[in-house]
Amino acid sequence: MHFCLIIPVVVSSVLVAGIIFNRVIQKEEEKLVRRLEDTGLRLYESVSDYSDEAVLLASRYELLRKELTGTMVEVRKAIEFLQLKKSLDSSFADLFIDFGTDKIYDVNGVTSKSLYISSLVAGREEEIERCRQLLSGDKSAVEILFYSDTEGYLAYSFHVDTTGENRRIFTYLLSFEQLGEILWLQDETLYYELVTNSGRSIVLGYDDSGRLSVIEKETWEAKASSKNYKALEEVIPVWDTTVRLYYDRDSLWLDDGLYQLQLVNIGLILLGIVLSAVISWNISSKNMKQIGALEATLKGEDAEKISEKSAFGQLQNSILNDLNNRKEFERKVLEDSHKLREARAVKIFSGDVSDKKELNLLFQELGFETYPRCFYVGAIATTKKVSSAILAQMLPCCLVAHSKLKDYEVVLFLYELAVKDENRVLRLRIADDIRLYIYEHLQETNVYIGMSKVYTDCKLINAAYGEAVYVLEKLISGEVSDFYRCLEDTVNNVSFLLPDSKGLQNFSQALQECDPEEAMKWLHYILSSNSVKGCTAENQEYIRFAVLQCLVKYLCQGNSGTNAHILRECLNIKVEEERKFVRSVENILKRCLTVKETDKFSTMLDYIEKNYFRSELTYEEVAAAGGISKTYLSKMFRAKMGMSYVEYLAQVRLNKACDLLKTTDYSINDIAKMVGYDNMSNFGRFFKSKYGVSAAQYRKRQGEKTEEE
Repeated sequence: MHFCLIIPVVVSSVLVAGIIFNRVIQKEEEKLVRRLEDTGLRLYESVSDYSDEAVLLASRYELLRKELTGTMVEVRKAIEFLQLKKSLDSSFADLFIDFGTDKIYDVNGVTSKSLYISSLVAGREEEIERCRQLLSGDKSAVEILFYSDTEGYLAYSFHVDTTGENRRIFTYLLSFEQLGEILWLQDETLYYELVTNSGRSIVLGYDDSGRLSVIEKETWEAKASSKNYKALEEVIPVWDTTVRLYYDRDSLWLDDGLYQLQLVNIGLILLGIVLSAVISWNISSKNMKQIGALEATLKGEDAEKISEKSAFGQLQNSILNDLNNRKEFERKVLEDSHKLREARAVKIFSGDVSDKKELNLLFQELGFETYPRCFYVGAIATTKKVSSAILAQMLPCCLVAHSKLKDYEVVLFLYELAVKDENRVLRLRIADDIRLYIYEHLQETNVYIGMSKVYTDCKLINAAYGEAVYVLEKLISGEVSDFYRCLEDTVNNVSFLLPDSKGLQNFSQALQECDPEEAMKWLHYILSSNSVKGCTAENQEYIRFAVLQCLVKYLCQGNSGTNAHILRECLNIKVEEERKFVRSVENILKRCLTVKETDKFSTMLDYIEKNYFRSELTYEEVAAAGGISKTYLSKMFRAKMGMSYVEYLAQVRLNKACDLLKTTDYSINDIAKMVGYDNMSNFGRFFKSKYGVSAAQYRKRQGEKTEEE
């Protein structure tokens, strides 16, 4: 009887729901068509933007081929221009320029084409060949490049000014993650497939972990066969690129329109409630007893066993199994937490996060207060795996990740420093402590530790990571002795070294003060430091050129004929040969600084002669009159007069006082003030110290001599 009442209600509900579901699906499919059209438009606009960007970059003189194949300074300007553009424009994709030669230019510097392409696609032969075909073609193209099964780039290659020697290829590398942002995939049930003209394709969607990524071919085929997927297709008018949007038609009704169904069914639900109330009282007694048994089971108390044929009995079995497996579940949660922390650490080390705010949040999620202000990265290689417990004791408060290198287990760690550790003392001491700790806990003697330079920019964590692994590889291969090294002790040739800013500043200061000895000292310091000797020959030329610039800038401040003659000499100085360069600069320093030093000293003597009577006359005032520093003032007076500035000023004042004592009737107190002494006792003490008698006795003796004559 109860079924006779319920069946009509159920049938009518199903019919109404079917009609509503079908209409909802139609509306959702219309939305998907509009979404695909919008996606095609965004992809087309991104390609057009990069095409326009390539044309604009082609007009920059820094990126002309004649400039890039010129001096090292010009090449540096081009690279700095690309770096500046990338830092200012967050939407600027990774870019490299190919001139049809064996060289490629990008924000990191100049690289051989074969090495760059190999590193770009992680040495995959098929991908290397595809990249070469992309660059060797005679027209613009788009291609998909993989450096792992699920990671890679969408490469936009634009040919600009392809005639003659100005042939250039601007290639933008859009990572799959950036491509996902352009496609704007927000629904976990949808998938995009991108197919290039060459037939290469990738499928983008959310994986089982809820992360937007490239779906492997086997995984996609299995997923597509398990559900009723349909495809919408849009051909992008850019090199015949096709975008397909796959969706599961059966799941569309879950996204929208459910509230419409509720309005229709609300009356049926009310009817169902009445029928349920009539039926449920017959079974409520039995169910309440079973519910009581379930509550006891949940509390962990002994309860009556419920028949497995009942739904309550199955639920009771599930609860019992859950209680028995709770410890195992907690263990797995903890293990997954470690895996998640490891994944975030790897993301930081690999440089996937460049924004400081995002990087700061990521460090805070890992339990740190903020990103490191001063740090280095280390890499520890052992034959035995180091457990998490040992890591926590060995490297407290460090960002840690695991990797493998050949037959070794590698532990990467980021160590935050309170001081910069320019002498590598702190890093080497930490390496010693780590080795001792591993030996005590694992009895492991085969340990290698590579450490990067010290950085103060958190955006360069991936650079420090690369340096640490590079040193580690050198240690393992035997190219570098000892079990640990810092990068500074491993690399013999510095790729590019900027001139020492402090040295150049002191050199310029010595020029301004016309101090030839000090200028010579800083000249040799800048050109002869260990770091300069370790860099390339081209780099050394650049540093000598920077010194010559300082000298020319100083000479241009004056308008004398002597300076003009010396300036012409500077233009003929060659920076290629260090010895000739040093001799030429030393000769110019001796000639121009000695003459100017004499002129400045004469100026200061004249200034003292005109202002000796002022008691407030100071070091700084006299030094400023000569255009030198207060420190160099004393040095110059010692060298020229054999006495200090204070002694010379006292001598001038006392000589003037003697003339006044001889030729005038002014009182001694008035004479003291006239020659610059406000304090009579100081005047008397200085006068007697110089002449052996007081001022009054000196005047009396001079008067007696005059009477005798």
